[in-house]
Parts: sequence; structure tokens; C-alpha cells
Amino acid sequence: MAYLNITTGEFYDIKSFGYKEWGAANLTLDASDDDDAINMQPWMIRSLYTPDVIDVFEHEGVEYIITANEGNSKEIEEDEAGVLQDFSEEIDGEDLA
Repeated sequence: MAYLNITTGEFYDIKSFGYKEWGAANLTLDASDDDDAINMQPWMIRSLYTPDVIDVFEHEGVEYIITANEGNSKEIEEDEAGVLQDFSEEIDGEDLA
């Protein structure tokens, strides 16, 4: 998340939402869709939290930022007629090399 001074137009801070270490604390996931099976393993990988929704609210004079990290890869866009469409741009790990 980047902090922007609206008056000067300059960014003054950047904060990460953090990451999850899947191999730690016995967290498991099925890292392949090639074997048509469920194979939950504690893979030693990290994934970044990328919130699907971010909102700001104020309570008793204090401003809070809240996020929802659902973990899905679905993205929503409108077509030319303004109709909402689902799409996803998932890639396999081997595509990152």
C-alpha cells in the first residue's frame, strides 16, 4: 500500500500486506492441477497477500483501513455494454521461471 500526499503529489511511504509461509505451522496446499488428485503438502513456498477489497472507515475519531484477502484469482471487468464479466489470468509456477 502506498501513502500519497495529495497536496504535494508525492508518495511518502510504502507498506507490504505481508506474506504467508506455507511450509510453516503445518499449512498445506495442493500445488498441482496436473495429476487430477488432491495432494495436500506443506510446500516451502511463500505467497503474497493481495487483498481483493480495501476500504476505509472511521470509528470514534480513528480512521481504519480494512482489507479482505479471499485468495481467489478471479477478476471482474465490464464488457463494452457495461455488463460485468468474470475472467482469470492464472499461471503455473513453471511459467514464472
